[in-house]
Amino acid sequence: MLSSRHVLTRVWFPQARHLTTKPPSYPFPSTPNPTPHQIFHLPKGASQSDVKARYFTLVRIYHPDKADPSIPSDVAHARFQAIATAYSALRANSPSLGDKANAPTPAARAMYKRRRNLYSGPQLADESWKDRIIVAGVIFAAFCFALQTAATRRASLVEMARPSDAPSPENARLAPLQDARLAEPESS
Repeated sequence: MLSSRHVLTRVWFPQARHLTTKPPSYPFPSTPNPTPHQIFHLPKGASQSDVKARYFTLVRIYHPDKADPSIPSDVAHARFQAIATAYSALRANSPSLGDKANAPTPAARAMYKRRRNLYSGPQLADESWKDRIIVAGVIFAAFCFALQTAATRRASLVEMARPSDAPSPENARLAPLQDARLAEPESS
C-alpha cells in the first residue's frame, strides 16, 4: 500500500524519483593502460547497442564538468578522453551488419579507383589560363580607370588655366551666333 507521503511526492514532485536514483557504478580501471573493454566493463562480444548505451552512461558519470570534486580536473579530463578513445576503438573494431552489407565489391572498388584517378591525376588539363584571363582583365580595368582619370584631370587643369573672360571651347561655337544676332539692326 502506498503511503500518503509517497502519493504526494509523486503528485507534487514527479521528478523527485529521478533525483534519488544513482547511476550504476562503473569504476575507472586502475591499471596503467586499460583496454577499451576494461574501461567499458563489457565482455569482448558485446553488441554495438551495448557499447553505445554504456558509452552514454560513462559520459554522464565521468564528464569533466560533472565529475566528483575529489578528482582533479586534469585526471577527469584524461579519463573522459580515454572513454572517447575507447568508444571509437570499439565502434571501429566491430562493424555492424549494415556496414558489411554495403561494403563495395572488387568491381566497385576498381570503378572508384578509376574515377578517383580520372579526376585527381596529373592528366588534368592545365586550367591556369583562366587565372591569367582574370588577372589580365583586372589589369586592363585598372589601366582604363587610370587613363580616364588622367584625361579628366587634364581637362579640368586646362579649364582652370584659361582666363575667366575667355570663352570655353564648348561655348566658342555658340558665341558668334549670339553676336551675329545682336549685331543685326532691328526692323521697326
